[in-house]
Amino acid sequence: MIWKRMNNAEAKKIVDDIEKISKDSFESLVSEWEAGKFSEKVDAGYRVIRDKIFDEYSNCKNKGGYEIDLRVGLALYELLLKDEYKLNPIDANDDDIWRYLSVRVFLDITYLREPSNDRFGVYFSHDRVYKHTKRIWIKQLWWWIHLGWQGDVESTYEVLKKYGSGRISQVLERAGKGYRVEVTRKLLKKMAERCPQSKVSQDDFRALMMLYYAKMFVVEPTLVDGGIDSFLDKILDEKLPRGNADGII
Repeated sequence: MIWKRMNNAEAKKIVDDIEKISKDSFESLVSEWEAGKFSEKVDAGYRVIRDKIFDEYSNCKNKGGYEIDLRVGLALYELLLKDEYKLNPIDANDDDIWRYLSVRVFLDITYLREPSNDRFGVYFSHDRVYKHTKRIWIKQLWWWIHLGWQGDVESTYEVLKKYGSGRISQVLERAGKGYRVEVTRKLLKKMAERCPQSKVSQDDFRALMMLYYAKMFVVEPTLVDGGIDSFLDKILDEKLPRGNADGII
């Protein structure tokens, strides 16, 4: 697929134009979005992607914030693996691709998932729609699933259900210049396995990720005696000792 792109200025103008309408008009617009009418404005080449993700959102919208993120992310990632799309990590690092998807294809879902403004917006969180490179919601979901991918949807869900929306930013926003995909996938799986009775807590997950990235700056995991598994086990043993009776960090 040849992906359409949208730069920051184009995205800002579209969002700003919507934010100029009255509160009553915007509420009427949101009612149309809730009924799925945004789909009528989506380019035909994106309609399959759009409809699949809106259906997934509709099925899980009452299950809570992170469940929406996880289910929508998995549906998006699985769909974009298909031959007709084949979104690769190089394209997935292009914010202009995600801005187009966010504004022209998923603007309604992004708003409905997080219906609050930020310091830039009247109605929208501009960071979540187009502005912040690592906080564009639909982009964030793809990368979270990519970094947690265990080979299929079911296995990935079983690992990532142990986390939460706050953990996504801890992984994506601390990575610096890039991600070590194989290492991150193993880390998320190992951490989930050590917390059989609960979700991984927010505060301790933050501390563990800080330690993980600090170690990654000075140690090459593949060169450690025992390889990546040994490297990760040592980090986890420091923050999440084996045999923790509660299964909680």
